[in-house]
Amino acid sequence: SATMEEFPLDTWPPVIDSVIVTQDPDQTLKYKKFPKRPMLSGTCQDEGSHIALAFAGFNNISLFYNTDKIEDMAMFRDLTVNHRLLKNQTLPCMKDGGEALVQMYAKDSTSELKVEFTRLIGDWLLSCPQFLTASKLADRGFPVHQYIFDFSIAQYHTKRMKAGLA
Repeated sequence: SATMEEFPLDTWPPVIDSVIVTQDPDQTLKYKKFPKRPMLSGTCQDEGSHIALAFAGFNNISLFYNTDKIEDMAMFRDLTVNHRLLKNQTLPCMKDGGEALVQMYAKDSTSELKVEFTRLIGDWLLSCPQFLTASKLADRGFPVHQYIFDFSIAQYHTKRMKAGLA
């Protein structure tokens, strides 16, 4: 077990009674190293936007303004599967170094790479681990409650600007 202070950049891993679950959900469930509690978890539709901005900024790339763009597939790869902050437990399981993941999100050169980048980051770091953990707990009889907020940070900022709050 670990505390949040020990893993400040590992996004938001599962936490049970203030203890971070750092192992694979299968291993955690196999060895029953957690109290049996109902699980409430969820995501937002636009989950990856803030983290994506931070990841880009870490590489000295601005994606904050509407005119900022991810110029090409090389930049897309550098910000996703080649990013030094993403060398966590999920990457080694991809035998192709993440190429299939890149192709799934950035289907062709006409894709809006900035939007696909935020979707990939949100899914990879937040939504997928949450859904995986929730599914595995539900499969073993734990009460699991999930939610998805239909929230868009872009819509939020637009509404604030129109209201003169930005």
